[in-house]
Amino acid sequence: MYESRCKLRALSFLVFACAYAGVGPLAWCSSTLIPRSALFSEPDVTVVRLSPDGASVAYVAMNDTRPEVRVRALANPSDDHRVDEGVAGSVQNLWWTPDDESNLIYQRSAADGTHLYLHRQDGSKAVDLTPIAGASATLARTSRAVPARIVAEIRDTKSNARELWTVDLATSERTLLADMKDVSRIHLDNQLQPRVAERRRLDESVELLRRTESGSWEAFRTLGPDPAQVLGVAGLRGNGETLYVVDNAGRDRSALFEVNVSTGEDHILAEDTDADIRPVAMLDPETGEALSASANFGALRRYHLRKDVSDGFSFLERALKGDVGVSEVSADGRTWLVVPMDGGPTRYFAYQRDSERVVPLLPMYKSLAGHAFGRRVSRVVEVRDGMRLPVHVYLPPSEKGDVPAAPLPTMIYVHGGPHVAYPWDSWITNRNLQLLADRGYAVVRVEFRGAGGMGKRVWDAGAFEWGGAAYRDVLDITAWAVREKIADKDRVGIFGWSYGGYMAMQALTQPGNPYACGISMYGPSDLGVLLAQHKLFFRKRIADERTPEGTRILQEQSPIHHVENLSAPLLMTNGGQDRVNPHKTQADPFVEKAKARGAPLTYLYFPDEQHDYRRPENWIAFWAVAERFLAEHLGGQCEPFGDDLRGATSLQVVAGEQFVPGLAEAL
Repeated sequence: MYESRCKLRALSFLVFACAYAGVGPLAWCSSTLIPRSALFSEPDVTVVRLSPDGASVAYVAMNDTRPEVRVRALANPSDDHRVDEGVAGSVQNLWWTPDDESNLIYQRSAADGTHLYLHRQDGSKAVDLTPIAGASATLARTSRAVPARIVAEIRDTKSNARELWTVDLATSERTLLADMKDVSRIHLDNQLQPRVAERRRLDESVELLRRTESGSWEAFRTLGPDPAQVLGVAGLRGNGETLYVVDNAGRDRSALFEVNVSTGEDHILAEDTDADIRPVAMLDPETGEALSASANFGALRRYHLRKDVSDGFSFLERALKGDVGVSEVSADGRTWLVVPMDGGPTRYFAYQRDSERVVPLLPMYKSLAGHAFGRRVSRVVEVRDGMRLPVHVYLPPSEKGDVPAAPLPTMIYVHGGPHVAYPWDSWITNRNLQLLADRGYAVVRVEFRGAGGMGKRVWDAGAFEWGGAAYRDVLDITAWAVREKIADKDRVGIFGWSYGGYMAMQALTQPGNPYACGISMYGPSDLGVLLAQHKLFFRKRIADERTPEGTRILQEQSPIHHVENLSAPLLMTNGGQDRVNPHKTQADPFVEKAKARGAPLTYLYFPDEQHDYRRPENWIAFWAVAERFLAEHLGGQCEPFGDDLRGATSLQVVAGEQFVPGLAEAL
């Protein structure tokens, strides 16, 4: 029947076996690892805002799962107090008012939508600024040039109609500013006047409109369409005369343009040789001037437009030992709210530029404070046809160099999408990679042709190559990891979710593949079924089923047609509420075929989960099984099952219980 391809136990780090909690004596399990319950915990802090004077931060803290608004003084962290007592509803967001009174505006849920409340620091009762039945309100814009007013976007929850209203902070009086009937977004100048609007068209392009003297809108530029989602408006300068746009019209890679709103004339401010400039920019909080732009090509590449900003980032990168993101800047530019971008959990620091001090403020996840995380290294790999692709390598905390002291058991991680520019610094993704690094694995996060963020040439090269040239990219990067002595060639696995789950199935059903095992989370096994759901788009990306060539591609690149080649152990999971890759048409037929052939496949089913799992309990349960699965086949460490499987909201083991030692006893 089935013989594990990987029974190696020669580990280069100290591990010990445990024979409790339903875990067999051959598993390398440890109670000193970062707990799954911590890695997949809900955040303790969800929103952090720097006050205009740079003296305080306001944040949303979770207190027994109920959010509350708190303010902390930077000079005295013990001065941390709640400011939203007595207001019903759950906090969704918050902002500082633009005046010097350090008052707060926060968005809370109501029975019929969301409302904006004004909290004054004098202790007076919070005021509902948008007491409108059947409406949801959010803050659209504040300006220190008009400190007495704000602009709110108000949406009718029944008709979905949206309008911009100015709100007087002293009287709560509202005045209609603009109807958003035909536009998706309006950009306001420092006087809170509409200057530029965005209108999304049926082909997913975005038409940019300028406000005329008569108050009407006229088009002056179009962005896209661009399925990779690397285009957009990065900001409007305070005077309303200059728009910052990230565009790739007539170019391979998107660049940051400065556009004259009146004439439409533009010039390039920043571009990268390998990657698209991201559709965001760091802006001066007073003038709206663009200060810095960035691109991701493994490493974060920054393009500074002012020397003092460049000097600030240089200092931060030395102080925090790596890439840094700026969340907010005080009105005078002297205090920055910053976040390290190192692959670890989100935590906030204050950078006080005058004194060159970096002050720790708040971890987003308190349960992770004090734990050591894996080191992340950025590399660029040239694949067989000369294309250059970025990778991130995560190494266990014990490894101090760019390569491990000896080759490690390794997991190749393939992201989802695949066509969008996938985020490199999302903790929702990186917690999975850090779990594996903590268990002694190297993790290689790969890019491949067809993914967004690396220009049109790379994106176009992925057309009709989902399981062809894109798969060969993954193979080439795997071989590179072995040559670089990162990966032990006999202990390499592959995993991912959505498209990455597809790639894991595709890899393990190809003859001669180098993988000892794989994990597929809610990936499609049949590209023909996926194509039928979204024909207009996928006929250009996966295959055109109306042609003989398209029929051949669907046959060759769909794992369900090659189950007979599955010999390495495969762990699969799917959710019962998945509308992207429904289990009845994707996972279930593949599992039945594999079972009929006696293939070493284990299938975990979560009836209450969607595409991309939502519930922490189910992530924890999934990884409890996945860790034990990988320990069996690659030889890394694992946290014991404990009660984690019983804590899941809906776990069902549909097939292959026998292929994960201790699983039956832990259920």
